[in-house]
Amino acid sequence: MRNIKLTVSYDGSNYFGFQIQPDKITIQSQIQKALKSLFKEDIKIFGSSRTDAKVHAQRTVCNFHLDNKIDCKNIVRALNTKLNPDIRVLEAVDVRDEFHSRIHSVGKSYRYRIYTGEIMSVFERNYAWNLCRDLDIEKMNEACKYIIGTHEFDSFKAAKGSAKTSRRTVYELKVSKDKDIVYIDIRGNGFLYNMVRIIAGTLVDVGTSKFKPSYVKDIIDAKDRTKASKTAPACGLFLMEVYY
Repeated sequence: MRNIKLTVSYDGSNYFGFQIQPDKITIQSQIQKALKSLFKEDIKIFGSSRTDAKVHAQRTVCNFHLDNKIDCKNIVRALNTKLNPDIRVLEAVDVRDEFHSRIHSVGKSYRYRIYTGEIMSVFERNYAWNLCRDLDIEKMNEACKYIIGTHEFDSFKAAKGSAKTSRRTVYELKVSKDKDIVYIDIRGNGFLYNMVRIIAGTLVDVGTSKFKPSYVKDIIDAKDRTKASKTAPACGLFLMEVYY
């Protein structure tokens, strides 16, 4: 039995997240449907990240077990003929038997996109938070300094998250701007449910001068979700890379 690792990219606009759900169209359900069509059996895939509805992925990872000698390059070609064009398999490789895409991940990076111009292009509507107001990038980057490091991120997790601990390490967090698009790039060893989107919402409140950058430290120390800002819209979030 082979263990196949897939690298996948998807536009999450039309899906209810990655993980399979009853009566919902998800990324996992579509890949498993394509695998069944190819190999005439039910094959379960194991995903590295449970992205929410409308969230996108530049490069995410999943794995599955297969009793077939088909070449990995042909797996890529065959799956892409079966999948909708908003889901693409970028690579397939054989990996060791014990490999699990979620358990063996040592970190992830995300990008959050915010539109700050006056009129948002219709072609951006599914890929950025339509904020339509200026942000103070310098203040946002000052606030980032309080988030970088190892903390208990209770203030930055959704209530229905199931993680056993809220302790996470953020290795890198920075804010940049290109024309009317503001980018929030974050890399860490793992993230709690909605953590990146809550951080994005909090940084936006710093950027609009709702509160000072130093207040972010108070939010972290409080370990209270009600102290942080609202969760930023899902459409602006991209899973960029999963690290092993």
